[in-house]
Amino acid sequence: MNEEAVFLKLVSLCRDVLPEYIEAVNELHNDGVIFPQFTDIVTENGNKMPPYMKLTITGGEYTEKDRIIETTVYTVELEFVLPKVLANCVAYMRYREAVRNMLEEYRTADEWEECRMTGWKNSCVTVRVTQ
Repeated sequence: MNEEAVFLKLVSLCRDVLPEYIEAVNELHNDGVIFPQFTDIVTENGNKMPPYMKLTITGGEYTEKDRIIETTVYTVELEFVLPKVLANCVAYMRYREAVRNMLEEYRTADEWEECRMTGWKNSCVTVRVTQ
């Protein structure tokens, strides 16, 4: 498998599976605030209507250990682009919660050995994929 296969799997999960998790998070909190689904998953800058998610592979590395066991580690950034009226800490936390829940279920897949959320800051989530 290569970087493209990892990227396409993440795009597929975000497009086809993440909506279920966003809906589940909305129901779980049951506070009358319903966060909308993303209108698109993009891989480049563009003029899309928010809310959408942007995916970028920001790195692929081999540590000494990775070279020995022949694995590659990719770092992927998922950015939530929200309309100004929706862009707040609560919205970012809820979307992060949905992404984290999805990645926990899809921690292993044919395309990778492990995939997990390793950090976040404001509208961005960092994901580490080991292949």
